[in-house]
Amino acid sequence: MPWSHSADGCLRWDDLVMVQSQQTEGWLVMDCGDKIPNVEEAFSITCTGAGQNPGPMTRSVFKLIRVDDMDIFGSDELIRYGQKIKFESNPYLYRKKLQLSSYRKSHNVCAPISGF
Repeated sequence: MPWSHSADGCLRWDDLVMVQSQQTEGWLVMDCGDKIPNVEEAFSITCTGAGQNPGPMTRSVFKLIRVDDMDIFGSDELIRYGQKIKFESNPYLYRKKLQLSSYRKSHNVCAPISGF
């Protein structure tokens, strides 16, 4: 699975990256096998356990997409603190582009095991 490497340590638009929670030390992964009921074409996102690095594979690599073509920082390729970004599934995961989003919890949309 290809992913981006930055020699200068800067993030850039269209980079393919893995995302880790600083608090839980888990890695963000997408599960296209777990469709969310009552929502059109939506799938689960979860986090690995602490210390369990899945490595760069199709479900753990996300593409960084620019929300605004032009903002206060201009239109260069560097991502800066405060800019709006989208996390998109990598092009090898699914037949369509999928973007990370969230839904308000309801009786139709909740965690499958806990109901929360």
